[in-house]
Amino acid sequence: MATEEDKQNDNDSSVQTEESSSSLEALPAGGADLLAIAAGGEGTAEVGAAPIQLGTRRFVFAAYFAFAILVGFIVDKIASFAWYRLSQWKPQIGDEKGELVMGVSAVIGAAVALYYWRNKAVHSMIEEIASELAKVTWPTKQEVTNNTTVVIITTGVATAFFALMDRFWGFVTNWVYRP
Repeated sequence: MATEEDKQNDNDSSVQTEESSSSLEALPAGGADLLAIAAGGEGTAEVGAAPIQLGTRRFVFAAYFAFAILVGFIVDKIASFAWYRLSQWKPQIGDEKGELVMGVSAVIGAAVALYYWRNKAVHSMIEEIASELAKVTWPTKQEVTNNTTVVIITTGVATAFFALMDRFWGFVTNWVYRP
């Protein structure tokens, strides 16, 4: 059973929540989260009872991360091949130092991604692409299941049809050309 002191604490916290939610609405995007973390919260400020999320920006972050990995991978392969050819030409260079090549490749990949991150034209274009992709209506699981079933059945029927046609015309051809 709640005591009088517990009821008073609940009333005080609801007044603080109303005051803080009105002040949180005035903060820029992400500021409410930072304020909630600073106040000892979990990082999801209650603005309309919905947590603040990254939205389409998470796809932008993922794209830059994947781009950095791709550039690092390509640079690693090019550097490994160059080291191999150079060691064949000058044997005193020795075998490839994989940890050195991979580290340098990772730094180059991160630097290229950071360069394009700071390029306003490229960054705004990627954010526009992400926002357009967010508008796409993706099929439900039931639609995907139904369409997959149709494709599998159609493929089976077409395979059976062409196999029968092959047998039939093989029989006709052998009958016509038999010795």
